[in-house]
Amino acid sequence: MVAQSYYFFWRVFLLLSYSFFILGLLLSNQILRYIHPDFIKWQWFSAILLFFFAFIQVASPKLKDAKLHPLVICAFLLPLVLGYLVPPVLLGADAVQRQGWSVYDTQWGSSSLYLDENLVGGSHPILISDENFVQVMHALYQQPQKYVDREVELTGFVARYPSLDFTEFLLVRLIVSCHVAHAQPDGFIVVADNAEELALNQWVHVRGYIEIDDHIGSTVLKLRAVDIQKVPPLTNPYVYLW
Repeated sequence: MVAQSYYFFWRVFLLLSYSFFILGLLLSNQILRYIHPDFIKWQWFSAILLFFFAFIQVASPKLKDAKLHPLVICAFLLPLVLGYLVPPVLLGADAVQRQGWSVYDTQWGSSSLYLDENLVGGSHPILISDENFVQVMHALYQQPQKYVDREVELTGFVARYPSLDFTEFLLVRLIVSCHVAHAQPDGFIVVADNAEELALNQWVHVRGYIEIDDHIGSTVLKLRAVDIQKVPPLTNPYVYLW
């Protein structure tokens, strides 16, 4: 009887703990530090389903007699403990070192990306926001010559790469297509006299003009800065592919 109560307790405890953990992430919006917003509906589904399974455990007398191996308990308990003890970390300049730096717009090179031509057409400044970041960057790399000397404004964080000059830094946003762990850095190489003064992961708003240059044998877009303003870190530093 004691053994049955022991197994019953752990089954209900683990199911409810996972359910409440996911619900906590959803209600606090911390879930956006893990996944793309389009997958949030599935997290609601999983949290409700886990709660339902816990209810079934309590409501069904036959299930109370089912055994649960201690190794199975540990296998489910360890990630749960880590989830509560280790807070989600916002990725930054370290992701550039780990994932590499794509200045050639190869990973998002899909012609299916919709772009409102009013955003990049004409001669007005190109304002890059969270909502249009991927589409605009794709358009710029599709026809780089077309946008030379165009004024651009965008916000991002500072990163470095060994191949850059001391007057250059990376102005980066992290693009999430699925899970944050797979986020890919994209943005501009910024040329500025005070590039060395900017700390890693410092968020800045940059206004500058597009120019074409060679970087490790490939043609890339650079942004010659005319104004750099330090800004507070964004609540959600990620931009989304779709």
